[in-house]
Amino acid sequence: MPESTITGQKENEDGFYELCPLREGLLNWYPFQKESKILQFSDGFGGLTKILSSVSKHLTVIEPSKERVHCIAERCKDCMNIEFAVSSNELPADVKYDYIVVEKAINTRTEIDQVLKKANQLLRETGRLLFVCENRFGMKYWCGVPDTLDQIPFAGIRDYGRKNRMTRRDLIEVLNQIEWIKGWNLYYPFPDHKLAQAVYTD
Repeated sequence: MPESTITGQKENEDGFYELCPLREGLLNWYPFQKESKILQFSDGFGGLTKILSSVSKHLTVIEPSKERVHCIAERCKDCMNIEFAVSSNELPADVKYDYIVVEKAINTRTEIDQVLKKANQLLRETGRLLFVCENRFGMKYWCGVPDTLDQIPFAGIRDYGRKNRMTRRDLIEVLNQIEWIKGWNLYYPFPDHKLAQAVYTD
Protein backbone atom coordinates (compact mmCIF):
# COMPACT_ATOMS: atom_id res chain seq x y z
CA MET A 1 0.00 0.00 0.00
CA PRO A 2 1.44 3.44 -0.88
CA GLU A 3 2.75 5.44 2.06
CA SER A 4 0.49 8.38 1.18
CA THR A 5 -2.55 6.13 1.47
CA ILE A 6 -1.47 4.98 4.93
CA THR A 7 -0.86 8.56 6.03
CA GLY A 8 -4.25 9.68 4.74
CA GLN A 9 -5.99 6.82 6.50
CA LYS A 10 -4.33 7.71 9.82
CA GLU A 11 -5.35 11.37 9.45
CA ASN A 12 -8.95 10.31 8.84
CA GLU A 13 -8.86 8.08 11.93
CA ASP A 14 -7.39 10.89 14.05
CA GLY A 15 -10.07 13.30 12.81
CA PHE A 16 -12.79 10.78 13.65
CA TYR A 17 -11.43 10.29 17.17
CA GLU A 18 -11.17 14.02 17.78
CA LEU A 19 -14.72 14.84 16.67
CA CYS A 20 -16.58 11.76 17.86
CA PRO A 21 -18.83 12.45 20.91
CA LEU A 22 -17.94 8.98 22.24
CA ARG A 23 -14.65 10.50 23.42
CA GLU A 24 -16.55 11.90 26.40
CA GLY A 25 -17.27 8.36 27.59
CA LEU A 26 -13.82 8.33 29.13
CA LEU A 27 -14.84 10.90 31.77
CA ASN A 28 -18.59 11.56 31.74
CA TRP A 29 -19.16 8.96 34.48
CA TYR A 30 -16.53 10.29 36.89
CA PRO A 31 -17.92 11.96 40.07
CA PHE A 32 -16.23 15.35 39.81
CA GLN A 33 -17.03 17.59 42.77
CA LYS A 34 -18.97 20.75 42.03
CA GLU A 35 -17.28 24.14 42.22
CA SER A 36 -13.94 22.54 41.39
CA LYS A 37 -10.96 23.94 39.52
CA ILE A 38 -9.72 21.63 36.76
CA LEU A 39 -6.48 21.79 34.81
CA GLN A 40 -6.46 19.96 31.48
CA PHE A 41 -3.26 19.13 29.65
CA SER A 42 -4.71 19.07 26.15
CA ASP A 43 -3.55 16.76 23.39
CA GLY A 44 -6.23 17.22 20.78
CA PHE A 45 -9.01 19.43 19.52
CA GLY A 46 -11.31 19.53 22.53
CA GLY A 47 -12.72 16.02 22.63
CA LEU A 48 -12.73 16.10 26.44
CA THR A 49 -12.82 19.84 27.07
CA LYS A 50 -16.57 20.39 26.93
CA ILE A 51 -17.36 17.66 29.43
CA LEU A 52 -14.69 19.02 31.80
CA SER A 53 -16.11 22.51 31.47
CA SER A 54 -19.59 21.27 32.34
CA VAL A 55 -18.47 19.67 35.63
CA SER A 56 -16.18 22.45 36.88
CA LYS A 57 -16.40 25.97 38.19
CA HIS A 58 -13.28 26.91 36.25
CA LEU A 59 -11.30 25.01 33.62
CA THR A 60 -7.78 25.89 32.52
CA VAL A 61 -6.60 24.24 29.31
CA ILE A 62 -2.88 24.03 28.59
CA GLU A 63 -2.48 23.86 24.82
CA PRO A 64 0.67 25.17 23.08
CA SER A 65 -0.81 25.02 19.57
CA LYS A 66 -2.65 28.18 18.48
CA GLU A 67 -4.52 26.15 15.86
CA ARG A 68 -5.83 23.77 18.49
CA VAL A 69 -6.74 26.61 20.85
CA HIS A 70 -8.81 28.19 18.07
CA CYS A 71 -10.57 24.88 17.35
CA ILE A 72 -11.25 24.15 21.03
CA ALA A 73 -12.54 27.68 21.63
CA GLU A 74 -14.89 27.39 18.64
CA ARG A 75 -16.06 23.96 19.70
CA CYS A 76 -16.70 25.15 23.27
CA LYS A 77 -17.93 28.67 22.47
CA ASP A 78 -20.93 28.22 24.76
CA CYS A 79 -18.67 27.48 27.75
CA MET A 80 -17.90 30.62 29.74
CA ASN A 81 -15.53 29.09 32.33
CA ILE A 82 -12.55 28.14 30.12
CA GLU A 83 -9.20 29.87 29.90
CA PHE A 84 -6.17 28.83 27.86
CA ALA A 85 -2.46 28.78 28.62
CA VAL A 86 0.49 27.89 26.39
CA SER A 87 2.36 26.09 29.19
CA SER A 88 2.22 25.48 32.92
CA ASN A 89 4.78 28.28 33.32
CA GLU A 90 1.99 30.78 32.59
CA LEU A 91 -0.11 29.61 35.53
CA PRO A 92 -0.22 31.66 38.74
CA ALA A 93 2.25 30.25 41.25
CA ASP A 94 -0.26 30.26 44.11
CA VAL A 95 -3.10 28.43 42.31
CA LYS A 96 -3.65 24.75 43.02
CA TYR A 97 -6.17 22.57 41.20
CA ASP A 98 -8.74 20.09 42.46
CA TYR A 99 -8.29 17.90 39.40
CA ILE A 100 -5.60 17.55 36.77
CA VAL A 101 -6.57 15.68 33.61
CA VAL A 102 -3.81 14.58 31.25
CA GLU A 103 -5.27 13.85 27.83
CA LYS A 104 -2.21 12.32 26.13
CA ALA A 105 -1.77 8.64 26.93
CA ILE A 106 1.39 7.77 28.84
CA ASN A 107 3.54 5.01 27.36
CA THR A 108 6.84 4.94 29.25
CA ARG A 109 8.30 5.30 32.74
CA THR A 110 9.97 8.55 31.70
CA GLU A 111 6.62 10.04 30.67
CA ILE A 112 4.86 9.07 33.89
CA ASP A 113 7.71 10.50 35.99
CA GLN A 114 7.32 13.83 34.15
CA VAL A 115 3.55 13.88 34.67
CA LEU A 116 3.80 13.07 38.38
CA LYS A 117 6.45 15.73 38.93
CA LYS A 118 4.27 18.38 37.29
CA ALA A 119 1.16 17.22 39.15
CA ASN A 120 2.93 17.46 42.50
CA GLN A 121 3.55 21.15 41.80
CA LEU A 122 0.03 22.02 40.66
CA LEU A 123 -2.34 19.70 42.54
CA ARG A 124 -4.04 20.49 45.84
CA GLU A 125 -3.20 18.13 48.69
CA THR A 126 -6.67 16.59 48.40
CA GLY A 127 -6.72 16.82 44.61
CA ARG A 128 -7.01 14.08 42.01
CA LEU A 129 -4.83 13.30 39.00
CA LEU A 130 -6.54 11.52 36.11
CA PHE A 131 -4.42 10.12 33.30
CA VAL A 132 -4.33 7.26 30.81
CA CYS A 133 -1.45 4.80 30.84
CA GLU A 134 -1.06 2.41 27.93
CA ASN A 135 -0.61 -1.19 29.09
CA ARG A 136 1.77 -2.94 26.73
CA PHE A 137 0.08 -6.21 27.70
CA GLY A 138 -3.39 -4.86 26.88
CA MET A 139 -5.71 -7.32 25.13
CA LYS A 140 -5.85 -5.34 21.90
CA TYR A 141 -2.09 -5.67 21.49
CA TRP A 142 -2.29 -9.45 21.86
CA CYS A 143 -4.82 -9.32 19.01
CA GLY A 144 -2.30 -7.61 16.73
CA VAL A 145 -3.20 -3.92 17.08
CA PRO A 146 0.00 -1.99 16.24
CA ASP A 147 2.02 -0.64 19.14
CA THR A 148 1.40 3.05 19.87
CA LEU A 149 5.11 3.95 19.83
CA ASP A 150 6.42 1.94 16.89
CA GLN A 151 3.21 1.17 14.96
CA ILE A 152 4.41 -2.45 14.76
CA PRO A 153 2.17 -5.36 15.81
CA PHE A 154 3.37 -7.08 19.01
CA ALA A 155 6.28 -4.63 19.42
CA GLY A 156 5.08 -3.52 22.84
CA ILE A 157 4.59 -7.08 24.10
CA ARG A 158 8.19 -7.88 23.15
CA ASP A 159 9.29 -4.33 24.07
CA TYR A 160 11.26 -3.85 20.89
CA GLY A 161 13.71 -0.99 21.21
CA ARG A 162 13.70 -1.23 25.04
CA LYS A 163 11.59 1.90 25.40
CA ASN A 164 10.43 0.89 28.88
CA ARG A 165 6.77 0.70 28.01
CA MET A 166 4.47 0.33 31.00
CA THR A 167 2.50 -2.64 32.27
CA ARG A 168 -0.16 -2.71 34.98
CA ARG A 169 2.38 -4.01 37.48
CA ASP A 170 4.87 -1.28 36.53
CA LEU A 171 2.24 1.42 37.06
CA ILE A 172 1.27 0.10 40.48
CA GLU A 173 4.91 -0.03 41.56
CA VAL A 174 5.41 3.59 40.49
CA LEU A 175 2.30 4.81 42.31
CA ASN A 176 3.25 2.97 45.48
CA GLN A 177 6.74 4.50 45.48
CA ILE A 178 5.58 8.13 45.36
CA GLU A 179 5.25 9.44 48.91
CA TRP A 180 2.79 12.25 48.18
CA ILE A 181 0.30 9.89 46.51
CA LYS A 182 -2.11 8.89 49.29
CA GLY A 183 -4.19 6.45 47.28
CA TRP A 184 -5.08 5.42 43.75
CA ASN A 185 -7.64 3.54 41.66
CA LEU A 186 -7.22 1.81 38.32
CA TYR A 187 -9.92 1.91 35.65
CA TYR A 188 -10.10 -0.01 32.41
CA PRO A 189 -11.90 1.66 29.48
CA PHE A 190 -13.33 -0.68 26.85
CA PRO A 191 -12.54 -1.06 24.00
CA ASP A 192 -9.91 1.65 24.62
CA HIS A 193 -9.48 5.16 26.03
CA LYS A 194 -10.19 6.84 22.70
CA LEU A 195 -13.76 5.62 22.30
CA ALA A 196 -14.65 4.31 25.74
CA GLN A 197 -18.05 2.62 25.76
CA ALA A 198 -17.65 1.07 29.20
CA VAL A 199 -15.26 1.61 32.10
CA TYR A 200 -14.40 -1.19 34.53
CA THR A 201 -12.49 -1.22 37.78
CA ASP A 202 -11.17 -3.76 40.26
